[in-house]
Amino acid sequence: MDELMQRLKGTGLDDGQVSNVLSELRSFLEEKLPAPLASKLDGILSGDAASLSSLTDMMSGGEQTQGLMDKAKGLLGS
Repeated sequence: MDELMQRLKGTGLDDGQVSNVLSELRSFLEEKLPAPLASKLDGILSGDAASLSSLTDMMSGGEQTQGLMDKAKGLLGS
């Protein structure tokens, strides 16, 4: 998350604006992502190894996982 904050600050946003952007982004993703992914969002955004590993495991799963990933891709316009 710190890396994302620094990148946003590099665009000329001040600390308050960066905080607002990240808050809105988190809310948007929590609303749009399937529950199993949304529940891991904080860990994923912070770079937590366990959350990232869990996400990788989800991505390599079966049909149910493929459905979740298709929904996530749709959210991102892919």
